[in-house]
Amino acid sequence: MIIVRTPMRISYVGGGSDFYKHFNSDFGSVTGTTINQYIYVYSKALSEVAPERIRFTYRQTESVNEVSSLQHPVLRATLQELDWETPINVGTFSELPAGVGLGGSSAFTVGLLNMLNHRQGSHTDPRALAKAAIRIEREILEEYGGIQDQYHAAFGGFRNYRFSNKGVVVSDLLLQEDAISMLNKQQMLVWVDEPRNSSLQAQITAQHLDKGVSQFISESARVSEELFQSIQKTRDPREQFRFLVKAVNDGWNLKMKYTSQISDAVKKIIELGFANGASAAKLCGAGGSGFVLMLFEENQLERLKKAFENYKIIWPKITNRGSEIIFQEIDET
Repeated sequence: MIIVRTPMRISYVGGGSDFYKHFNSDFGSVTGTTINQYIYVYSKALSEVAPERIRFTYRQTESVNEVSSLQHPVLRATLQELDWETPINVGTFSELPAGVGLGGSSAFTVGLLNMLNHRQGSHTDPRALAKAAIRIEREILEEYGGIQDQYHAAFGGFRNYRFSNKGVVVSDLLLQEDAISMLNKQQMLVWVDEPRNSSLQAQITAQHLDKGVSQFISESARVSEELFQSIQKTRDPREQFRFLVKAVNDGWNLKMKYTSQISDAVKKIIELGFANGASAAKLCGAGGSGFVLMLFEENQLERLKKAFENYKIIWPKITNRGSEIIFQEIDET
């Protein structure tokens, strides 16, 4: 049996600049971090007496004999890509609901590939994992979206990712332990509790790029690059936090110019946050709902807790680890 744990992420600034259509004409840059909210993928060899060859348990259970019979597009495409022939029992679960704007879909794909590669006895490095997940999602399945989430899930940690037609440059980890500890105490995720459709919003973003509005995304990428350069110049956690606050606010103001209209629920949360001590706020992800990220000074914590006492809150912690095997034992036959 193998269990793989893959982190979700917070993208602070630069989202949209990781679309192929953008960074083939300009560079893209995203700065973000993985957090302690995870997607789990597990597998075990099927019993010899099992009537099916493939069993997959997620929101439902599929039991089939041919890969092509699978309804789940990612599992079907991944097994086909790997020319999978061995009978297998696969399952997955998430710590958060689907479609919350924290990169869970790509975290699943990365985790699935990581698990299947280990089951075949091969180790795949983070870059190869990210590229393989991008191929499944963006090339084979032709799903709309960028390519930052796959890199976040594979590498893990607070990093900058620079995209261009020459490839992807992945930074080293940008924060020391004292800065991580500080940021862990000064960020929160507020649940909007509205349905979202990240794929539809990604299509809208792509259409806007076609219409020549990509200058706004270019500006967002440059905000990300400025944040990356600024953080590297100092080891002072407070100064790094101030840089992050400015970048998040600048990036959100740019995002408001080219995305679809923000819902009243999101506007209300952001306004309530700023009215009660938040230093920065933005909606996570591309679906028009999900989680609103708040950054704040530690002395504003109690005030914000009281303001959002009727909301569901997650207190994310930064993790420096990407997709990883957390349990493995030889299947009994």
